Amino acid sequence: MHDIGNKNAEESIVAKMCDVAQNLDNNYLIRVKDIQIEFIVKSLLNKKNELQNCLVSTCLDICKSICLNTIMLDKQPFEKIKVNGVIVISNHLGLNKLTKITTGELICKVHNNPIDSDIDELPPLTNDDPFLFLFAPVIGTLFDLILGDSAYYSIITMDYPTPYSDIVRRAGGIIVELTGDCKYEKLMVEATRISGLIKKMRKTPVFIFFPEGGTSGKRNDGTPYTLGEFKSGYARLAYDLNIPILPVIVYLDHRSVVTSRVLEISYGYANYDVGFDRCRMQEALNEYAV
Repeated sequence: MHDIGNKNAEESIVAKMCDVAQNLDNNYLIRVKDIQIEFIVKSLLNKKNELQNCLVSTCLDICKSICLNTIMLDKQPFEKIKVNGVIVISNHLGLNKLTKITTGELICKVHNNPIDSDIDELPPLTNDDPFLFLFAPVIGTLFDLILGDSAYYSIITMDYPTPYSDIVRRAGGIIVELTGDCKYEKLMVEATRISGLIKKMRKTPVFIFFPEGGTSGKRNDGTPYTLGEFKSGYARLAYDLNIPILPVIVYLDHRSVVTSRVLEISYGYANYDVGFDRCRMQEALNEYAV
């Protein structure tokens, strides 16, 4: 029954996302899908550990393809971000579900690549693949308006089957375990390690979270803009690393343009109430999302 429930919830949120995005030009989605396939294939064929530059440039290409519109509040203390780093939190808008990639498409692309490859088969992609469409609007916003190429982005995401998890890690991401003990402690160790490496590179560490832990509206049978309960890992990390929290909401505006809006910075503290962030992000989505 659990699998049936998950399938029904997935089908329901995909249908609702299609309804929300019905006026979004399908050519945008085709282009975004092609960009993501290209990134994954290049990553599969690239044996180097460093994929950060490819990740960022791909996200910027996606932003250009979907005509991203960004709105930022004035007079925010972004100088502190540039020095110390930031935890970015965003809603999990299900646009990526409209650009799903099949394993067959990837294998076909790999075998058509002029570079020799020993990749003969790949595991199935999960429902939330590819992950790039989730992070593109957030990275695009920070790159264009705040940090430029001075930032090093570490995406916090769920586990994927190999080799997709390897791509995430080589791009600077952190895989969060969904089950097991000491989940936060493991996140803290990895984030501290990566933060130290980033600062040695004289760049700004940016940790990007989707605190719902799943697609907005999926688990609570809401709309694509109905936020679920927030997990507390991002707030604990902000407190332990002594860096601020920057909420960014992503939505389609009245012109069906993918839009991101930067909300006010907050600062973590012991016993931080993540419900505060959820409430202000939900209020902003209620006001601006169509």
